[in-house]
Formats: sequence, structure tokens, C-alpha cells
Amino acid sequence: MENGRPYRPRGLSSELTGEIDRFLADHELQDLYRTYSWRNDTFKRGFPDILQLERRLVRRRKSANLDIEDIRKVADWGRLPNRKRISVKDTGRLRILALRLNGAQSENETIIAREPEMPAGLLDNAVTGIGATYVSKVLRFTLPEQYGAIDTRLVRVLGNGDPINSRFDWLPLTADTSNGRWAISLASWTQGYKVWINILRYFANALPDSCPHPESFYRHELRQDGIWTCADVEMALFSYATGVTNDSKEPLSSSTKRRYVDPPARHKSPGSTSVSRYSNRQRPCPDCGAGIGQACKYPSGHIYPDGHRSRGRPPVELRNANRRYPCPKCGAGVGEVCKYPSGFRYEQGHSQRTGYM
Repeated sequence: MENGRPYRPRGLSSELTGEIDRFLADHELQDLYRTYSWRNDTFKRGFPDILQLERRLVRRRKSANLDIEDIRKVADWGRLPNRKRISVKDTGRLRILALRLNGAQSENETIIAREPEMPAGLLDNAVTGIGATYVSKVLRFTLPEQYGAIDTRLVRVLGNGDPINSRFDWLPLTADTSNGRWAISLASWTQGYKVWINILRYFANALPDSCPHPESFYRHELRQDGIWTCADVEMALFSYATGVTNDSKEPLSSSTKRRYVDPPARHKSPGSTSVSRYSNRQRPCPDCGAGIGQACKYPSGHIYPDGHRSRGRPPVELRNANRRYPCPKCGAGVGEVCKYPSGFRYEQGHSQRTGYM
């Protein structure tokens, strides 16, 4: 295959690269990659639909023959609503796009290295019926070494527009719900996408050659041994964003280490060396007493306005109290905590999932 290593990043501030370095220290990208899940595409299955789309679009790129059916295939994979509205208004631009992307793999410096957003603008002007998300998905499948997709889930967590789920201010992009569903604001989105590609490049160049690609990607010469592509890094970060937003319909694997841990720069006190946890945003935590802006004593699977809940077996301080009636099983009174962990909160006490010890 061609040179499978992404270009080196350009134009990222030292503050941003420092935050990325801290993220890498706190998270296992291999585990995040393995927990990627989108419909039929899981690591256990070998990402079969992604494999077929990459095979198709890489082949079409090499023959400079991208067309409307290739774009619709990507839209089908992503379940884009109103896919019938997609049409090509300039076939010449599609051919220029394929030629530009082919040039991206030469050993000499190319325009793709300097201006990775250029193909996004070409595609955006050549096709109607798709926006930033699906323009970037087409590029991701056409040249996975150098491109990754950007979608609202990533922007909400790594950019702006969702104050509840935002964890970083890496991206100059904004997600909004002005039309009833999350969408990326189209104002100068290609410049924001340029930053995103350089972030993916930074990750890929900072990581050792350790990406656990499914064997089928080697067999079809879509990856080189262990080398992280921009598309691979994007998949791992998508898993992280999914964990934060809880939008996934399939449970995430428990093997991912510290997936719900916030970046030290955002939620650790100066000089703190302990692993950071989510801080309370609106109210103090009634379970452990942490105040607004302070981290809860226990790891949280989600931020609640009234405090935190633990994902695993809760300590005594985090067990549910009886609401209106005493617990008939352990005798805990109204407002008191049941003696045993609860699988569900009942008005008349708690039901133990596995029976009393």
C-alpha cells in the first residue's frame, strides 16, 4: 500500500498540544479504538462495513472516479436522513478532488499537507444534500491515512455548543440544536476542520505503532502494521465522546480505562496528582458533600445536577435512601439508606439484585 503514516501536524498551539499530551497520559487509545461501535461495526466483528466502504472509496480514488453512488453509500452507512436529496452539481470537481487526494500520498510535500481543508471545500461545492459531517465522512473513507470524520458528538465534547458535555476547547467549531437536532454550525467550518485534521495528525504521530487493527485491514492493504491513521484516531475519540454524551445504544466495554475521567487541566486543583473526576456544575453533591466546582469523592458515569452516581457497587454514602416508606427487608426508616445496594428505588424500600449476603 501507499505510505500509511499521517503528515505531521501544523499550526497547533503549545497549549493545545499540552492538553492532548495530558489526554494521552490519562487515556488508553487502544482501548478506546476497541470499544468503537456504530451499528454493525464493532472491533469484535472486524468493522466489516467500514472495511467495505474503505475498499470501495480507496479504489475509486485511485482511479479518479468518485461519483454520486460512492457518496450515497457513505450516507447509507451513517443513516443520513433524506438521503434521496443528495446530488452532484459539478462532476468536474469530484474528479479534481480524487486527483488531489491521490497526490496526498507522494513523498514530496503536497497541498494536502499544508491545506487539509481544501478537499473539504471542493466536495462541499460539488455536492448538495450533505453538510460538514458527511463531507468529512467521505474524505475519511476515501483517504483514511490523512482524514477523519467530524460529527456533532465530537464537537459537543471537544468543541462548543453543549455546556453539559463539553470537556475540552480544542475545536473552533460549534454544535447547535436550532433545527431540532444537533448540527454543526456551517460558519467557517472548513477552517475548524483544518484544526481537527491537525489534531488527529498530532495524536497519530505521538502514538507508538500500536493500533490494534483487525487483520482484514492488513489483508486488503488498507493499513500498515500498527500505524495509527487519522481515521483510527478519530474512531478512538468518537468512542470517548460517546462515553461522555451517553448517546450510544450499545453499552461500552468496561475494559476502557478512565474513559469518563476529565482532563487534569479542567477538573484538577493546581498541584493535584490524583486522578481527576467530574466536578459538580450546578449544585453541591448531596452524597459526598463536594461543592460546586469540586470533584465528587467517587467516580461518576454521568454528571447529575444533584450529584453523582457510581457505576460499580456503590459505597454506603452513595446508596439510595428510602423515599416515603421504611424498607421492609432491612428496617431502614424513611430517609435512611438501605443496608444493601439497590438495583432499583422502590417507594417501600429496596430490592437487592443478588440477594442478601
